[in-house]
Amino acid sequence: MLPTRLAAALLVLPALAGPPVPTQPVPDEPLALIEASREAASRRDDARALDLLARAARFLPFDPRVPYDRAKLLARAGRDAEALVALREAFERGGAGRAPEEAAFATMKTRPEALRLFVEIADRNRPKGEASVAFTVRQKDLLPEGIAHDPRSGAFFLSSLYRRKVVRVAPDGAATDFAGEARDGLWKTVGLKVDAARGRLWVMSGADDAAMARVEPEGVGRSGAFVYDLVTGALLRKSVLDGRPHFLNDAAILPDGDALVTDSEAGALLRVSGSDGAISTVLPPRSLPYPNGVVATEDGRRALVAHAAGVALVDVATGSSREVRPCKGVALVGLDGLAWSRGTLIAVQNGLFPDKVVRYRLSADLGSVQSAEVLLRADPRFRIPTTAAVAGDDLYVVANSHLDAFDSLGRPRGEGPTEPVVLKVPLGTGRP
Repeated sequence: MLPTRLAAALLVLPALAGPPVPTQPVPDEPLALIEASREAASRRDDARALDLLARAARFLPFDPRVPYDRAKLLARAGRDAEALVALREAFERGGAGRAPEEAAFATMKTRPEALRLFVEIADRNRPKGEASVAFTVRQKDLLPEGIAHDPRSGAFFLSSLYRRKVVRVAPDGAATDFAGEARDGLWKTVGLKVDAARGRLWVMSGADDAAMARVEPEGVGRSGAFVYDLVTGALLRKSVLDGRPHFLNDAAILPDGDALVTDSEAGALLRVSGSDGAISTVLPPRSLPYPNGVVATEDGRRALVAHAAGVALVDVATGSSREVRPCKGVALVGLDGLAWSRGTLIAVQNGLFPDKVVRYRLSADLGSVQSAEVLLRADPRFRIPTTAAVAGDDLYVVANSHLDAFDSLGRPRGEGPTEPVVLKVPLGTGRP
């Protein structure tokens, strides 16, 4: 689960630049630099905003947000030719999806080269792919984030950001509570993983805010990994983290029954023992900016971790990591849930407009993207898709998590959420 839609929130800049105001130093952390740049731009301190983006660019060589924000600042200053170069760079990094509707670029639309670029962007924004409704759950405020599939029973499991429970959906579509609301001390439930070999369901749960998790303020920052018996629903064990803010977000099951778990708030990757629940560290705190979805290779030796600035390839034994390099036109930012299927990486990308599900073919060493195939894009049923689970030859996607359906006080926005929908996307041959 993403903390906000930072990757997609493209700042609408004011019309004119103005004088700078006193500011606080910003650490050399890429996302902090982007946020500070956008804050400076909102105050019309364009010189500082551009300086902060230049600093961020040193850490984010493939991130489309940096050239995109730079393009908007340059366009606002009337430097259309330079803005167009920056916008083209953002597009070639897989971003710039909202450019045709941005007021900041209105004056550029008289330039033929800009019009050609806007046509290319619009073409890449068009809906693509086929999906059918696998099932719906008749509980509008469920707010599902995670999904898992049990190949033995054919059942699916959905987590719940608002109801603090886990729902089981039988093959006939009947939905029942597997772990009821707040049972066993559950907070928001997020990532789910089935360990079919051992008959277990792993549930990641945490309280990253008081309103949505419906806990007292002193409970914010607590999180845990809960392990249930798939057949009886009994809690087998739970591993809870207190102290500094934690948010155990997603998990990948290793061959020995342990789970790799992302701690998004701490910026860490953990290993939770499947036998006694002991927690050890693979990547220490502050290693990654908001680590999110995670998958492991079949042998359990390597893991791919989506984080707020890209995807990290991690050696599970040594804890060494490096960034996966995207190919031209492909962005690895804004990824939420990951799946691993037939040697390819599948991701739900809800942090760059438009929302999409993408399959990546990686190099033999998993260090770079060789090609990418959009499986589903701009589907009208999307309302912040989050995660996906592979079942046979199909991918099942949580289409409408409604992460934005409640405000910071836990109150519904507008008409509120609709019934959760899970879409079935055919995977075909698995060859991008």
